[in-house]
Amino acid sequence: MARLTVSCLLLVVLYFFSTCQAQELIAKELDEASYNNFIKSSTVTAVYFFKKDFPGLSKFLKEYERSARMLAVFNIKLAKVSCQQYAVQPYCSKKNSERSVYTFRDGTEFMDLELDTMFDVDSIIGNLLQLALLEEVPIISTESELGELQKRHQGQNDIVFAWLKSVGSYEHRIFMWVAFVYHTKGIKFALTTDKKVVSKMIDGDTNKKALMWVFRCKQATTGKCDSNQYEGKMDLASVIKYSKTLYLPLVHPLVDSTTPYDNEMKGIVYVMHSGQIEKVYVDSVAMKLALTFEGVAGVVTVDVDKVGKGVLQSRGLQPPSEIPNIAVQMLEPQKKDVSYMNDEFSEGNALAFVTKFMQDFLEETTSGSEEDTQEEMEMEYEEEVEGEDTQDDAVEESVFRLKLAEEIINTTFIPTLTDKTFPTTIQEKDLVAVLFYFKMDAESMAFLRSFADASLDVYTNSADSPLASIECWDWTDVCGKQNITQYPVLRIYRKNMEPVEYKGMWDGDTVIKTVKMYQKPVPVTLESDEKLSQFIASNLPEQTDNIYNTSVLALFNDASRKETETFNKVAEKLRAEAVFGLAVDLETSKKYLQENFKAKSPAIVVLKTADPFQPHVMYRGSLTNEQELSAFVKQARLPVFPELTPMTLPSYYSKGLPFVILFGEDFKADGVHATLGHVAASGEVPQMQFAWMDVYDDISLGTVLLKKYVNNPTFPAVVVVNHKEGKVHVYSKTDTSREAIMKWLQDVQNGNSEATVSLPKGDWKPLKPGHDFLPLVYPDGGDSAPRPVDDDKREEWLGTGHGEERDDNDNMAATHDSITDSNSDKEDEVADVLELKDKSRIYHHHHHHHHSENKQQKPQDGKSTMEHIHTEL
Repeated sequence: MARLTVSCLLLVVLYFFSTCQAQELIAKELDEASYNNFIKSSTVTAVYFFKKDFPGLSKFLKEYERSARMLAVFNIKLAKVSCQQYAVQPYCSKKNSERSVYTFRDGTEFMDLELDTMFDVDSIIGNLLQLALLEEVPIISTESELGELQKRHQGQNDIVFAWLKSVGSYEHRIFMWVAFVYHTKGIKFALTTDKKVVSKMIDGDTNKKALMWVFRCKQATTGKCDSNQYEGKMDLASVIKYSKTLYLPLVHPLVDSTTPYDNEMKGIVYVMHSGQIEKVYVDSVAMKLALTFEGVAGVVTVDVDKVGKGVLQSRGLQPPSEIPNIAVQMLEPQKKDVSYMNDEFSEGNALAFVTKFMQDFLEETTSGSEEDTQEEMEMEYEEEVEGEDTQDDAVEESVFRLKLAEEIINTTFIPTLTDKTFPTTIQEKDLVAVLFYFKMDAESMAFLRSFADASLDVYTNSADSPLASIECWDWTDVCGKQNITQYPVLRIYRKNMEPVEYKGMWDGDTVIKTVKMYQKPVPVTLESDEKLSQFIASNLPEQTDNIYNTSVLALFNDASRKETETFNKVAEKLRAEAVFGLAVDLETSKKYLQENFKAKSPAIVVLKTADPFQPHVMYRGSLTNEQELSAFVKQARLPVFPELTPMTLPSYYSKGLPFVILFGEDFKADGVHATLGHVAASGEVPQMQFAWMDVYDDISLGTVLLKKYVNNPTFPAVVVVNHKEGKVHVYSKTDTSREAIMKWLQDVQNGNSEATVSLPKGDWKPLKPGHDFLPLVYPDGGDSAPRPVDDDKREEWLGTGHGEERDDNDNMAATHDSITDSNSDKEDEVADVLELKDKSRIYHHHHHHHHSENKQQKPQDGKSTMEHIHTEL
């Protein structure tokens, strides 16, 4: 229960404030010099110039950061410039420049994209990929342009062409993603947003958001190219798999027991014939079938006179009584027996037979199904329900809002396991991290989104992704056998070893770092003085240096001693928390210990590159006490004067100590920061936990909390927060010397300093009124309408005062009562951003939009800005 409480609170905090924290940012922050170098890239770069805050900005910055991670694989880089620190010209002085993202190529401004067209990951990635491929993926405006495109590529390339309801949509992002991967491999991509261009290619109106065709122009020399409409789902996995099939032959003659379609298609259609007499007609029927079922089934011609019985048997085939004939075999979701056509052989009968056979599969894979439509209707209905009647759980609310925004979770790189594939996967793979989740559970879905985003990093760095998932609603038997009783659960399975359950932060990046650490040997053996010196200097082994900034170094005289055995056990136990290194009988060990600690080997040292005040600390306990050594590593790896964020809070809060928090802006020039850092490192105040928080703008988490503690704060501000007692002490003197601050801290500890603020009791009441459902169950007992539960009754059920016993995880809520208060503002910001979805000024050349005076007007001829640039090129 405690774990669930911690997870729930952390997910709330992370959802609303993660963009305010100083983490390693993918979207770089630039100064004048780095900006000039950044925009000179030959690939497209994007820069956002921050000048001031406004509603919706925090949401945009979060989406911008997420997009930067995903676009990095395409070498498209995103960055930010703070105009408050670096007045990069002309953009920092340009009116309303903070309302746009500016793109560059080769040092020249390429295009500015207003934030109302860059409202989420889909629109940011879609727009920037479109810019990067503006010449390679043309935007078609008329039927004649589409015809000219086909003529130009006859005899050269096949064309994948899409109609998209709008650019910047999820479907546009998927299409551009696939185009970026495959456009250099002999396939031409193009798109349109004008339905008139494809009006003759579709039957009547359509409520779909995207349609896609393949024009087989490579084989055409005159006339029109044969075309085939894609009938699958418009998600990344489906479109990628379909695109791969375009490189396969349309028809393949069976020669041996294998075909090129075996691992790529859902099924195979066999066209069986005898000799050359009927071959011309058979080939014609085979080609028609291939074009009709392209991407779904491969077509194989079988000359029963030439193909041996052994080959036929290996494919599950037998010569039919009537030749020519058609046979169909489905390969997915599992291989099935071959079915033969009983009607007379003709093109019409062949098409009817195969269509009927595959009808269930085709309906299953067609987008815009009745199930999807029903889900959209339910979402629209839920959106109209009053907030008080829907949800008072902030995590659930966030997941629900993202669902309304149609933010689809892309699990392409997290294979979904079943009762069949789960046991084989964990047996065959050396390492696999399996996420057990429940689609009805808000925490599961919140983490799944973060996990999916972070999985891209593993995919781009590993040919065989070590990630997988199981949805326990569908596979209750698998989850039951694994004793999964709560959600989400992440287990790491290694060959011939007991599984390890992940106990860390429910954050996608942290989980990925943990998985990477399990891929490395533990401990790292440092066999030479050179390797040891590099390890001490934090030049960690390959592929571990970017994972953690903490390492644990054992310097022993003899590898066979009991100390080594204990160290190896601790290294295995804590391998997800630090990089462990072992050096035996090296001269560098002796020199390092003598110079830094006046000590001799054997010894164990924790090295912290991210801690300027305590870069290393030596273990003084028993080298053979596994429990004591583990506890030391867990505590010593933490910086003594850290930044306090939602990510770091749990580690420090678990100590149960009062916090000494420094709130400020420019810490590099701040003497108080250095003073408190040295006090923390000295260990003179062991009964308090020191930390700092940035107050760089009015909406940062540091600013929000400080305003709860101090009415009119000045900077730097030093505050002691005692969560157990519910008291806040604010340092009010101007003297910030070490002596003055130390005396004040002692007064606070001894009770000689009066608290300036008392924390709210934090009694964990629901945020919104509840309903009494008993009258609905027992209509005779009262009115059937739901009635709000009165406050007195709620107090009886749920009330727990500040002075009552609660576990540490509950107390943590007191620190962030202000977070709860500000959630409504954050939700309003999210709603503001979502409203921008239908106001895009570019690409919607067939819709009417109203622009404010300060927005760039659409060209008079009706074309989008992007289309004009393409025309000029």
